[in-house]
Amino acid sequence: MDKLIEEARRKLIVEFYDSNREQGKAFTVKYFTLMEIARSTIYDGISRIENRDLLDRKPGSGRKRSKMSEKKRKLLEEEEVGKVGQTLKKKKKSDHTKTKVCP
Repeated sequence: MDKLIEEARRKLIVEFYDSNREQGKAFTVKYFTLMEIARSTIYDGISRIENRDLLDRKPGSGRKRSKMSEKKRKLLEEEEVGKVGQTLKKKKKSDHTKTKVCP
């Protein structure tokens, strides 16, 4: 899903809850569940406004990108010289078929 759509949806939930706070959480949840928005998203927006958190999404703590070392890159280049268009998956399969011995 687009980040812009998610942020717009989150802001809409927060603004709606803020303007209808006296009617409670249940009213907001019912309203947005009819629009087929996940309850977790709705409650997340409500908790953000109650805890006075930022409305913007915090970046996740996913895996950090890693750069291949110069030595490994050169080894890979040397191994694949002259093998244009051969993927590593195909290379692995062809290596396995060569080593099989049939009686």
